[in-house]
Amino acid sequence: MSWQLAIPLLIVTLAVVAAWFAPHIVGPVLALWVLVSSMVLATLASMVLLLQIAAAGLSEVPFIADVLGWCRAIYGGQHGATPLVGVVAVITLAAMAWRTRSYAREVRLSRDNFTEVEGITIVDVERPVAFAVPGNPGGVVISRSMLDALDKVERRVVLAHENAHLRYHHHAFVHTANSCAAAIPVLTPFARKAVFLTERWADETAAEKVGSRSAVASAIAKVALLPTNQAPLFAQALSGGDVITRYEALESPKRVPRRTTILAAVSTVAIAISATLLQFHQLIDFASHPR
Repeated sequence: MSWQLAIPLLIVTLAVVAAWFAPHIVGPVLALWVLVSSMVLATLASMVLLLQIAAAGLSEVPFIADVLGWCRAIYGGQHGATPLVGVVAVITLAAMAWRTRSYAREVRLSRDNFTEVEGITIVDVERPVAFAVPGNPGGVVISRSMLDALDKVERRVVLAHENAHLRYHHHAFVHTANSCAAAIPVLTPFARKAVFLTERWADETAAEKVGSRSAVASAIAKVALLPTNQAPLFAQALSGGDVITRYEALESPKRVPRRTTILAAVSTVAIAISATLLQFHQLIDFASHPR
């Protein structure tokens, strides 16, 4: 199997790396879309390449070649990979599926105790806590201790922030990114970046709702200093992400990005999509192996 078959995956990988720097040139909304989309495409491209390697290796086993209707390989690796390499590819794909399934199961289990949440639910716990519970329509869980620790404006900030998570379905971005990271652990830092960007998006939405960026920054700083409980795995909380960077972004907003900058960010995803489609095309070509 030619190393050139991995070129599409290399292109998608470069797109993911480029997406890492998107928050520095565009707003959190577009940066999040670019990052998560690139992560999904990189995961798909990796899986397709592994499928191709697995098929190439296993097709050299005589009875498998007969079942597929392919020619039998005379020499080891004639189809592009040896049977051993094919087995390794199969094991890798199985491990990716198992890790992704395990993550989905953990999310589901953490959600079980909050299936009835709707609107605002106030709980009595010792440590302050506030987080958004996705659902239809979903809601916000906040503790009395959190309410007691905040003034009126800060409460508005917290609720506006958590409602932004619900309104824009930020959990979908986070769980998609985390699923990709579960399948490919090297993407874990990118998944953390996705969480940060959802928090930045919610910060900006809360600032528009409250009408004061400084008020949102102050509330974030105050909540970060409280001895808060960690939010469940499925949920998002105001104290998530890099709080210091979020605070600075609110107090020192960036200039609106130029059209060329936005076009460059969108082009990154377009290039990644094209490369992933090419990877699929190569797999289809290989599946159409001459009999």
